[in-house]
Amino acid sequence: MKRFIYILGLLILSLTSFSNALVQKNISLDIAQNLASEVLKEAKKEKVNISLVILDKGGNVVLSMKEDNAAVHTMKTAQKKAFTALSFGITTTEFASRVEKVPNLTQIENTTTLGGGIPIKAGNETIGSIGIGGAPSGAIDEKIGSAALSRISNLLK
Repeated sequence: MKRFIYILGLLILSLTSFSNALVQKNISLDIAQNLASEVLKEAKKEKVNISLVILDKGGNVVLSMKEDNAAVHTMKTAQKKAFTALSFGITTTEFASRVEKVPNLTQIENTTTLGGGIPIKAGNETIGSIGIGGAPSGAIDEKIGSAALSRISNLLK
């Protein structure tokens, strides 16, 4: 009987341990592919050739692509935009405003103040980011990304 109670106690303890496990949301490849598809549609509307990089919550590249005729520097720029948006949980345009107040932020490696980096959020939680480069201005890159994100918002719940 004591053995049964002991085993039952261990079982209950192990179940409560599992129930307290941390569950984190993250961007999936499926969502990244849907987002990339919408970005390409928006870029076509704007008549620009872009590169894009989508990072997961841990900063790993989930998806990256460069359109035909996108300039050679756009992939590296898109990666920096995605990294900046993920690191700070804000757009790179908002990051540029912060840099005006705290110039030393530019010392953080692989960040950029160019527009076109956007955090991907599920509610208030940042689950990844996207960086877009290739339009004549960062404002257009950001417009493309924001429009694409709004189209897939139902997938981010």
